[in-house]
Amino acid sequence: MVRVYLLLVSREAREPVPPVGLRATRRAVREAFPVPQDVIAAVEWSAPDGQVAMFGWSNEPGHELLPETVVQGAGHRLGYCGYLAEPKRDGDLLLTEPDLGAAVSPVA
Repeated sequence: MVRVYLLLVSREAREPVPPVGLRATRRAVREAFPVPQDVIAAVEWSAPDGQVAMFGWSNEPGHELLPETVVQGAGHRLGYCGYLAEPKRDGDLLLTEPDLGAAVSPVA
C-alpha cells in the first residue's frame, strides 16, 4: 500500500498555479502510481489564492490508525505516510506547530 503526494507552488508571485499545471498533475499520477485507478483515493486542495495546490493519492484501506490522505486543521493541510503514536494528538500538533522540525522528533 502506498501514498503519493505532490505539492505545486506558483512560479509567479501572487499568481495562481496555471490550470495546465493542475491538469498535468492529475494525469501524471497514472504514471507515478501504477495501480488500478478504481482503488486510488484522490484528494486535491488549493489555497484560496490558488498559489499552492496539494495533491494526495492513496491505495491504502481505511484503518483507525491511518490518517486520511490529507488532514486539515487551523487553516493548514497535512499529508503524511505511516502511523503516529497517538494519531489525534500528534496530528493536531503537526497542524498547529509553527516549527515542524521541533514537532516531528517527539511524534516520530
